[in-house]
Amino acid sequence: MSSLTAWLKPVVLAQPWLAEHFYGAMTRWRAWEAARRGAPFGQSGEDVWLRGWLRENGIPWADDGFYIDIGANHPVVLSATYQLYREGWRGLTVEPIPSLCALHRHMRPRDTCLNVGIGARAGSQPFWETAPDYFCSFSRDAACEAEAKGWCRVLRETRVEVATPRDILARVPGGTGVNYLSIDTEGLDAEILGHWPWDTCRPDLISCEASADHESEASHLLASAGYRPLKDFPVTAFWRSPELAGAAK
Repeated sequence: MSSLTAWLKPVVLAQPWLAEHFYGAMTRWRAWEAARRGAPFGQSGEDVWLRGWLRENGIPWADDGFYIDIGANHPVVLSATYQLYREGWRGLTVEPIPSLCALHRHMRPRDTCLNVGIGARAGSQPFWETAPDYFCSFSRDAACEAEAKGWCRVLRETRVEVATPRDILARVPGGTGVNYLSIDTEGLDAEILGHWPWDTCRPDLISCEASADHESEASHLLASAGYRPLKDFPVTAFWRSPELAGAAK
């Protein structure tokens, strides 16, 4: 199937309507296949590594932690948190695409899925939808760059309600600590981290596009907040808080 998809990709992306319907069908097939196959669900096996690291280091919330997944996309396919959900975790998932948010609410009932984007200011903002939909973004430049590289087709510009990080944290149940924050927002990770209320919430682990050896704005923001690199993957990297560093074996 993957070789067929690669061969068809230039033809499919040439027509917006074809790209939207083709990748919609592919996503449904991949969700079925992923559920049948089981872990890993993450793009590069990050979820399997994370579960192993937490258990090997005796982290007390390894089996029942709480996550916030910003830019969650599909509840199963390429999900950073689905394996955690399957093993007893729960949390907030944040997804601006209404159809994907509806899937989260259906397939992950223990989670709370918020159908909003995240930004520095609350309100309505332009949002660019793409096919495949995991390149959708509030950044026009990021969406167009992905299209120029042949990764997707930009379908349309819409407007989406946006909440601030503080707004999102207000939905965390009282007394619940955030053990894992996953951010995947196609170009806006640094904006979210730059407005994260560290005085209110310091997640134990954070994953985003901020590799330890990459001098990115997100990397500098995490370092300035006291976080240290833990593990790099091809697309994302994990950072841990000083508090977690002291708790690990």
